[in-house]
Formats: sequence, structure tokens, C-alpha cells
Amino acid sequence: MKKWIATAMGVILSMSMFTACKDDTTLDVYLIGGQSNAVGNAYLIDLDEKERNVTYTDTLYYAEGTVDEYGVLTSVTTEDEKGLGWRHEHFGAEVGMAKAFAGEKGKRAIIKCAYNGSSINKNNTGMGSWWTETAEIPNVSIKCYDGFIQAVINGLKALKEDGYTPKIKGMVWLQGESNAGNSTYLSDLRNLRDKIRNVLGVPDMYFLAGEISNAKYGEACAVNQAVHTFAEDEYCDYVACGTLPLDTRSNNSYHWTGGDMLQIGLLCGEKLLQNT
Repeated sequence: MKKWIATAMGVILSMSMFTACKDDTTLDVYLIGGQSNAVGNAYLIDLDEKERNVTYTDTLYYAEGTVDEYGVLTSVTTEDEKGLGWRHEHFGAEVGMAKAFAGEKGKRAIIKCAYNGSSINKNNTGMGSWWTETAEIPNVSIKCYDGFIQAVINGLKALKEDGYTPKIKGMVWLQGESNAGNSTYLSDLRNLRDKIRNVLGVPDMYFLAGEISNAKYGEACAVNQAVHTFAEDEYCDYVACGTLPLDTRSNNSYHWTGGDMLQIGLLCGEKLLQNT
């Protein structure tokens, strides 16, 4: 049986053997992908003390992807706790999702791989590209789609090594600021969804895409219109978060506050539970 890393505020504090009784080893797994709001740029300090300190021990968490000077979130497997976002003082949708899952029977797992400033359009790369035909983007240093698929494979392997039988049920996609004016966003998103489903062998995986800020990009922006149409596809939906105000701090003006990110995660978790 492998060891699970116990963390608090994103800092590894101790190693402990995971010994919970597993009468039923089947484990529902939910994926998170996208750019900075998926990485998690909301501030923990925005939450009240109770929300900051609660631990959701019935949600297991695995993350990979780019963070900042703290390095790469590699092979981090833990009960879901705070500080699992961009920096140690940040978090993403995984916390609200875990809170939603807390009232349900059994354990669940979240696998997250996301990249700040990334794009899904082949010709608009941002800081990294999710374009699925990675041979077509040779000059991009971060090939997000490849990294995401490998992270999911690694996360599933880690769960299996601990005795679980993981089953992918759904995915949360929070991205679009880099592609706000992209007229091909709908086809790009469908391409990404279909490739992820096919490669991971889950053709009916529920796919939940998030809106981007109405205040910054407009309710009728290409991304939000595409997301609404995308939600009409089979096993798809969208997260209505575009009306939430963005953080007023100048260094975080593309991201939601901690309170709103917690609510977005809760909404995601509730929709996942209802539809998977």
C-alpha cells in the first residue's frame, strides 16, 4: 500500500499510511483542466477561519501542472485540503467540489492538471497550448494537452496502487480568457472534449465548462456564447459564473475572489453529483 502525503496550506507536513477500510474499492474520479482559474488563483485569506481550516478527508486529490517559483505540482496525492492552487496561499475549484462531495456516501477523487495563461486555439498559444495535435505546435514549450493526459494517467495509477478501482465520471473546464475573442472556440472546445474522452476511454464522460467574466469580456463574448451552445451537447453543461465579480486587487484582476471560487467549486460539485 502506498503512502499518502498529508498537506496543509500546500506545505508537506508529514507522511502517514492510508488505512481506511475499503469495502467497495470503486472510486468516482473527477478531472479539472484549464488555465489560471483552474490552477487556482483565489486567495485563501478571503475565506473565514472555519472554511480555511476544514479538511475534506473523503475527497482524495492528485495534481500536476505548472505553478510558479515553488516548482511543479508533481505526484501530490492527499486528502483535499487548502493551499493546492497556484501558490501556497491560493486554491481553485477543487475545494468547493470537495465540500459538495462531503455530504455524500463514500470517497471520491479529483485529478487536476492546469496551466496559467494557456489557450485551446492552435494559432493563439498564450503561455501554453491545449491544441490536441501537438505536432502542429512545435514552437510551444508547454503542450498542455499532453501534460494533462499524462497527469490523469499518473493520478489513476496512484489510486490503483492504493487499492482503488478508479472510474472517470466527469470533468470541469475553466478556461477562456486567452481565447476571449476566438470565433472558433466552440469547435476547439468540442475537439478537446472529444479527444480527451476518446483517449481516456470514457465516451460518455460528463463535461462541465465554465463561463468567463461578463464584466471584463462581455456576456456575448465568443467564449461564453460557445460555452452555452456547447452545453446543449450530450453529457455536457456549463457553469454560470460569468456574472460573479472579479477580484479588485490589481495583481489578481483576471480571477475570482476566494468566496466566489468556493461557490463556483460548490456549483461544479453539485452538478457533477446530479449528472454522473
